[in-house]
Amino acid sequence: MPRLPHLGAGLWSYCGAPRDLSPSKKIVKPRCIMLDFENSTVTLTITNGPIIVTGSFLDTSAGHYLWGGIRNLKLVGPGGSDSYGLWLGGDTTNAFAPAGYNDFGSSYYNINIRGFTYGVAKGVTYQISFSSSTLEGNTYGWYEPGQFGGENISMFGMQFVNNSKYGVYAPNQSANEINCSFCSFDYNGDANMYVMNGSVTLMGGHMERCSGYDIDGPVTASAAMILNIFGMTFVNIGGSVYAPGGCPAFSGVDPAYIHVTGNNSNVTLGGGVELIRNHKMTSVINWAATGFSNALTVEPYIDPASDTAIGLQILVPGQASNIQSLSIPLYNQYVSNNRYFNGITVGQAQGGVFPGAGSIYATGPMGTSVNQGGSVPSVGAFPYGGSYLGWNAQNLGDVDLLSPVPVTTPNAPSYNF
Repeated sequence: MPRLPHLGAGLWSYCGAPRDLSPSKKIVKPRCIMLDFENSTVTLTITNGPIIVTGSFLDTSAGHYLWGGIRNLKLVGPGGSDSYGLWLGGDTTNAFAPAGYNDFGSSYYNINIRGFTYGVAKGVTYQISFSSSTLEGNTYGWYEPGQFGGENISMFGMQFVNNSKYGVYAPNQSANEINCSFCSFDYNGDANMYVMNGSVTLMGGHMERCSGYDIDGPVTASAAMILNIFGMTFVNIGGSVYAPGGCPAFSGVDPAYIHVTGNNSNVTLGGGVELIRNHKMTSVINWAATGFSNALTVEPYIDPASDTAIGLQILVPGQASNIQSLSIPLYNQYVSNNRYFNGITVGQAQGGVFPGAGSIYATGPMGTSVNQGGSVPSVGAFPYGGSYLGWNAQNLGDVDLLSPVPVTTPNAPSYNF
């Protein structure tokens, strides 16, 4: 495979005519070259700027979608207060790479970067993938400085470990799409991930820390937090005594695993999510997003540590009123004190006579174990609109789907399934 003639050269030939990038103290890797370091360790000290810059001009030739990337490299600091291990693509400020550069279609495999302020910083970059790589012991593992681009940034089996501030730090992602499958986020300082704008999809994998938020974001009214999480395990391991992983004794109460901020944010907590903790948590999510189009969708999650054997509540009382589209299982363990409804009036069947108009307000699914012991109207005018989910009089927490049948005796149940 093609290799650069020597590190730090100022003249590179790539995808066509050579370009002179000297003077340069960094490694400049054009996007269409695959650079294999053959498991080498590059150790160096840098005060500021990046060690490796990738990318080149996206020309219009037949080969402008050629692949490239870096593999089998351990890049070790220490770096100074503004150091970068790897800068991907162009730089709209022209500080580290020409604004016209980009990194497109590249793959990065078996890379370990540690000891810098920013392990990896994403400039103007599209459709790249990282796999089987580790960003550890930096201040920020993955950094998004707000550059344009970011279509389909895919990560597979990545580790973000022991970065002193954040594993992923993307306070303003612009149009980024980060997709992280089977990734591990462990013991990153302020939070495992700090994101806003763009979208983040996490599938499988693991987030672990002593205490505090796993996912956090800035308070802003100009952007939304968009999170899609499926089949992931969240672990807050700090307990009353010194815990595995080096966690000090923790006797407090954590507010939540996820802090939702922003404006008109959209969060999906899909199936297979597991919650593990060695101390008390107030809820799964602390919802602080503002706006009039907030949306939260939650599937049943696994919570073996729950002291109720039912599950940690998804939100604290009152937070549901900040969410305009709320789709969660209608059980007390998910939203406490029946907070799904602000108020509801259900009429009573009286000898097969439908109650007066206005007794029932139904525009969608309703009914929880709190609304137990009632009977429903007995003629076809019910419900006024939408669908209806009835309640279980035994208060077992399940929800029964009811449909109308003819009433043969007074006060007989008129809706059965």
